[in-house]
Amino acid sequence: MMAVRELVEDHAQDEGRHHAYFNRLLEFTWPRLNKAQRALIGPLLPEMILAFLEPDFVAIAGNLRACGLTAEQIDQVMTESYPPAAVREGIRASSRALIRHFERVGVVADPRTAEALEASRLWP
Repeated sequence: MMAVRELVEDHAQDEGRHHAYFNRLLEFTWPRLNKAQRALIGPLLPEMILAFLEPDFVAIAGNLRACGLTAEQIDQVMTESYPPAAVREGIRASSRALIRHFERVGVVADPRTAEALEASRLWP
């Protein structure tokens, strides 16, 4: 049990460092981009968030196939394990701190970026 506890604690510390690093990187980088660069990058941010936080359904299905499950069983496992509403809410919850940081740094000041975030249902 001690090893598991230490692993979880190490992971939490790593996540904290990653969060702090990304926040500082965003604070440094975003204000230095010109308006055209912000307009180009900003609307792509929701897609990037979704790409990083959405489960890798193809890989998961492949792992289930490698375990010997049939296509029908894989569909059932995927449907029961990853209901779309729960996946979306998990992504939304996981991205809340990032979106708040976007607000603080001014990322959402660009109307196209704000529209893209709203359309993705990640914000507000």
